[in-house]
This record gives sequence, C-alpha cells and structure tokens, in this order.
Amino acid sequence: MIPENDHEFIDKALKHYDQESTSNKDQVDDNSDKELSLLNKVSDELSNMSIPTSKKSKEQSWSEIYGKINSETVKQAEASFIDMLFSPKYMKKVAAIAGVFVGLYAMWFFLSGIQNVTPSDGTLEYTFPDGSTVFLKKGSNIRYLKSGFDGNVYLNGHAQFHLNAVHEGGVSYEVKTDRSIILADAGSIFDVRDDSYLYHITNIGRPLVQVRTPHQDEATSNILLKKGNSLKTKSAELGDVLQGDLTHINWPKGHFIYHEVPLSMVLFDFENQFGVKVVHSLPELSNKVFSGSFKDENINAALSDLTKDLALNFRLEGESVILSDINN
Repeated sequence: MIPENDHEFIDKALKHYDQESTSNKDQVDDNSDKELSLLNKVSDELSNMSIPTSKKSKEQSWSEIYGKINSETVKQAEASFIDMLFSPKYMKKVAAIAGVFVGLYAMWFFLSGIQNVTPSDGTLEYTFPDGSTVFLKKGSNIRYLKSGFDGNVYLNGHAQFHLNAVHEGGVSYEVKTDRSIILADAGSIFDVRDDSYLYHITNIGRPLVQVRTPHQDEATSNILLKKGNSLKTKSAELGDVLQGDLTHINWPKGHFIYHEVPLSMVLFDFENQFGVKVVHSLPELSNKVFSGSFKDENINAALSDLTKDLALNFRLEGESVILSDINN
C-alpha cells in the first residue's frame, strides 16, 4: 500500500500526466516534463522485463533486472533525477507513478521489491515465505523477489538449504550462484558454497539434486547429484562428483570442519564467525592447504584447534587475533 504522505506527490504527477495527455499545449513546468519523460522511458524498459529464467547465470539475471533500466535512453536523462529516482526514499513514489504507465507488473515489481538477506553476526537461520529455512554464514548474501515467491534465490557465499516438503507448503527451488544453477525439489537438503575461495555443493537429504553450469550448453551441463555426494572445485568448471565424508556440513551447528581447503578461506570464516580480524606477517600461509576444525563456543579453544597443526602461536588483542611462528 502507498503511505498517506505520498498521495500529494502521486496526485500531482497524475494530474500532470492527464494534462500532458489531453491538452494541445504544454501546461506543465520543465521539471515535471523531464520527470514524466524519464518515467515513460523507464516504463518502456519495464514493460518488456520478465523474471529471470533458470537458463541464465546469476549475473546475467541481475543484469536483466538492473541493467535494462540503465538503457541508453535513460542515460540521456538528467543524472540528478536518475539519482533521485532510484534512491530508497523515492522508490515507492516512483512505483506508484510507473504503475500508471506500465500497468500492474511494474507496480508489483517495485512495491514487492527485492529481499536482501545478509547476516550481521555469525550464522543466521532464515525462513523463506514457503516456510523453508536456510543457514547463512556471515559474509554471505541471498536475494529473492518478495512477492509471489517461487523458490528463485540468488546466493553469494555459503548457505545450507532445508526445503519444506510439499505437504508442508514447500516448493521447488532454483538457487543461482556464479558457477551453478541448483534445481532442487521440495524436501531437499543441500549445502553450497560459491565464492572466491571454493565451489562446493553437497546433496544431504534427497535422492537427486540437479546442478547445472549456466555458461555451458544445457544438454551437456546437467549433473545429477545423488544423496551423500558432492562437487568440489576451485576452478570455473564444476569438476567431478565426490563420495565420502560429510562432516563439513555441520557448520550450522557451530562445528566448522574442513578437508584440504585454502587456509585463507578458513581464516575468513573464523573472522566472520567470531567478529575478529586475523593479523599475521607470514606470507607462506596464503598458499597453505588446511584440514582440521574449530567450534564457535569459545574463541580461545577455537584458536587452539586452528593453530595446533600449523606450528603457530596466537594472542588476542581486543578484536584482533595475532598469529606468529611458533619458533619465534
């Protein structure tokens, strides 16, 4: 619904629009003309816009949403008004006017908005509109359209999805990351990490989860991941299916377990989980591969677990963790 204090702005805009449509001469001031002209150009872009499909990568999809508005015609409009148009303060006002020009779709898109979920501390447990839950690490982010939720989710970072079964109101999900599109039926449970350190997906709880690479031919890029199997790679390609240890999926319960991963990634997770900054002058650490674990119950115990196999000392100074060579 439109807030009461927006009505004057909207009524004025609609009056200007009516004047522009019915009058044979210009009865509106220059600023209003420019605003309405820009809104018409935006509406032309919005009227051809559709919700991204699963055949597009995450970045391609969001480019379709954000990029089309930034068309050549809009670029020619006054930059000051563009800044105002897309500022949060004016978004609902613009939505109301845009709805006059382009119909219910534009109104729905702007007013429903994009839900942006980012943990402020540690691990966040978040519930989607269908009742399904996701565990999300700090430093990660998920986005989806709030209205008419259909399981289309965009992920940056590391998350574990627990999807409700159909009889619980659950729906099928399409989770898009930079390197994959994950097609999961209602009732699926899966863990996926896609960031600058690693790509790793594990099917925890359903017979099959389909994984697709968005940058390859659809007929040859589908991988059916059986329950208990993983894909793990540092490259752009998804790599081979792995079987075996699933202890790395225990992080939502506070136990972070790693198997041959970059140490820099582990330190990144540690910083986010405890809200500290790890400081060291040991360049060799950037190339180290780590296998081990830590729990988030106590930072000193976690640091002991983290450093015992690395021949490192540690000390806490405020919100900083100082690492040093044990031989120094």
